[in-house]
Amino acid sequence: MSNVHVNPYHTTSKKDFEKYADELKINLFSLSDDEVVARIAVMVAMIGDGYTVLDIWGFHNNNLNTSVFNFHAFPLQTYIFDKGVYVIYADKKNKELEGKKLVKINNTDIEIVLNKMKAIVPGDNEYNKKFSLPFFIVNAEYLNGLGLLDNTDKCEFTFEDKAGILTSEIIESVSLPNYNNIIHNNPELLDAPLYLQNESKNYWFKYLENEKI
Repeated sequence: MSNVHVNPYHTTSKKDFEKYADELKINLFSLSDDEVVARIAVMVAMIGDGYTVLDIWGFHNNNLNTSVFNFHAFPLQTYIFDKGVYVIYADKKNKELEGKKLVKINNTDIEIVLNKMKAIVPGDNEYNKKFSLPFFIVNAEYLNGLGLLDNTDKCEFTFEDKAGILTSEIIESVSLPNYNNIIHNNPELLDAPLYLQNESKNYWFKYLENEKI
């Protein structure tokens, strides 16, 4: 890290960073794979910027190399609004969940999940972390590695509808490449708000006839 980062210890001191790394080495063989990965993610996030990340989402290699650690996610896309975490998109099996408020993951209140997950989310500031958190809280291995989940194949999610009625659903995880395909290549997003469209493109434009924009 010190060889490739211009200033790696601007948020966490070198002493504290190396202490965490040493403790991880000592405990390595008493931890599960998911616990190790979660702790590595914590270490990376300790650098404290949005560009130093553990790239599990496949921004560069699509996580398709079968020799690397295989991650899974639950096929929901959420967004953190002022009034809570809401499902803005779900796969075909879970369509009825769209628009509902997510209140618990594996019987743990969503606020507790968010606070625990913040430790592994890289970012320059709180807003950067807030934007990224929804992608982390549906990751099966991170949930398991942080002690929030004991089965990465499926998980119980609890939702609240507009009438305040609570329901729980068991949702099965999918591979991360499959999750990316479900969420980012979803044709239904053509009718989504403009900021949610064409997420796979760096640059795009659309003429709005009524507004002449």
